[in-house]
Amino acid sequence: TAARSVPATDDVSDHLRAIGYVAFDEDEDASLSGVIEHAPDRVAPGWNLYTDDVDTVILMDLKGSVLHEWKIPGAKHCEHVELISELRLAIVCQGEALVVLEAGGKALFRLAARVHHDAAQREDRSLLVLAAEQRRFHRGRLVQFDALLEVSLDGKSRRVWSGAEAAGELRALHGAGELDRWAPFGAITKLVFRWFWEKARGRGVPGHEYYHVNTVEVLGENALAASDARFRPGNVLLGLRNANTAVILDRDTWTPVWHWGQGVMDLPHMPTFI
Repeated sequence: TAARSVPATDDVSDHLRAIGYVAFDEDEDASLSGVIEHAPDRVAPGWNLYTDDVDTVILMDLKGSVLHEWKIPGAKHCEHVELISELRLAIVCQGEALVVLEAGGKALFRLAARVHHDAAQREDRSLLVLAAEQRRFHRGRLVQFDALLEVSLDGKSRRVWSGAEAAGELRALHGAGELDRWAPFGAITKLVFRWFWEKARGRGVPGHEYYHVNTVEVLGENALAASDARFRPGNVLLGLRNANTAVILDRDTWTPVWHWGQGVMDLPHMPTFI
């Protein structure tokens, strides 16, 4: 309805931006669940693989029929799944674990870690997964940065990139943000007092996210790679939501080689290389 009220000659981007981040509708119509419209000539062939955002991975065909489900015991927030080599599933359960399943449902391993959002497989079959670093005091605030974990298929992991350690070189790409300015003295004092008080009660204190990295993608073979090393296969694309920036890191040095988005994007999600 709102879209129809916008003159056809207007740029609708501002109107779309005003919609915000829609998560769910409390007044859902249960009769409309499932596929309610299907135009075979307008969709790509294949099946759909996704999670229910809790503990189940679902494989569904284009008509809405569930072909298979995988349950993740004890999980509470499995937000993403990737189909990786040998028909295995890499499942990101936010703040809980990275779970890798065989197609038959047997768990290859479960890595307990503060993972979130996304995972991608490298040429050597290891996985890169986003993980939250330990919160730290930064410019008078309690701030969380993100890291990249490299996980082998025997379940062993190591940190290969730290958003906190890379913040200086990344800031040269996107400029300083609000969290790079010192918080007012009164706010710092209040934070320290509350931190000690809540710690004594066994509770945490809300903080800030510096980047909210929401995407990790490993570049594959592409037409640009032969003439531009920034896009060589194996380099890693990240989405830095709070910095309105997509950045490509070199696969060996983990330093930025390409970036884009400042002044163009607002809180982007899932940049992908096509």
